[in-house]
Amino acid sequence: MKATWAIIANPLAGTRSKSSSWKEIRRILSDAGLSFEIFFTQSAGHAETLAQELVAQGFDRIAVLGGDGTFSEMVNGLMSLPQRSESLEIGVLPFGTGNDWGRYWGLDRDLKKSARALAASHTTMIDIGKITFHGSDKDEVRYFDNAFGMGFDAKVVALSERMQRLFKGHSWTYSLAVLMSIFANRSQTMRFVLPDTEWEHLVYTVSVGNGRYTGGGIKQTPQADATDGMLDIMAMENLSLAKIAKGVRLLFTGRLLEHPSVHTWRTAGFTVASEKGIYTELDGILHEPVLSLEVELLPQALRFVCP
Repeated sequence: MKATWAIIANPLAGTRSKSSSWKEIRRILSDAGLSFEIFFTQSAGHAETLAQELVAQGFDRIAVLGGDGTFSEMVNGLMSLPQRSESLEIGVLPFGTGNDWGRYWGLDRDLKKSARALAASHTTMIDIGKITFHGSDKDEVRYFDNAFGMGFDAKVVALSERMQRLFKGHSWTYSLAVLMSIFANRSQTMRFVLPDTEWEHLVYTVSVGNGRYTGGGIKQTPQADATDGMLDIMAMENLSLAKIAKGVRLLFTGRLLEHPSVHTWRTAGFTVASEKGIYTELDGILHEPVLSLEVELLPQALRFVCP
């Protein structure tokens, strides 16, 4: 195994000024005792192919300096490889806006802290979610490490993206997008088929968690465990305006599961179908709507460096 870390860096992650220079970032990483090379992404989606290229170059340690989206792209690149070395290790240096995956592991935008954790190289095997989207022309497979959402959840991400282009680096844009999306989202009938049950209902929003946080610290699946071989599903029925207001209040206080319209399941796999296109987001990355999708959890899929 190479001792050197290949660090995939998003040069725009979480920044709204030039105050954090790359010279200073390199110094912090070096002071933590890391041997590393930095590889910058050039566009959205580049981290996926870059991760595969780094494996081909012989790197067995690959980390992301950036946000949830860049880390998810790296995961997709690695999971799409026909073969992966058992010695492959991955890590994260949270430096984005939401940083929900890092938050789950007790890491924040304190680069010194996350660099020390990466240098310590304590690892655990993490589960990875796999989604097969059944499109009209062909199927497509994507992966997620933290969470994916449908309905309202995806609409929020779409609006948040637009706002981030205007207010770069501000985490409050997600919270504002939540409030604005209340008036833009429309419930739709979805049919869930799980190993032990089937459920069909007019659904307002769905969040499926491998991790516990979404949207910069919001707990939609507060009991999720990325190492237990199970996914946590939170589905909320169609809501009146009054129930929406209650849901928003519970959402921002970490008590969403107390809402009477919420249904929860824990499972390693399920399918969802609808007569209308299902809007989805994976780790904050939007996907084109499809009529059906299949979800499977892959246990102990990647070796992750954690505190």
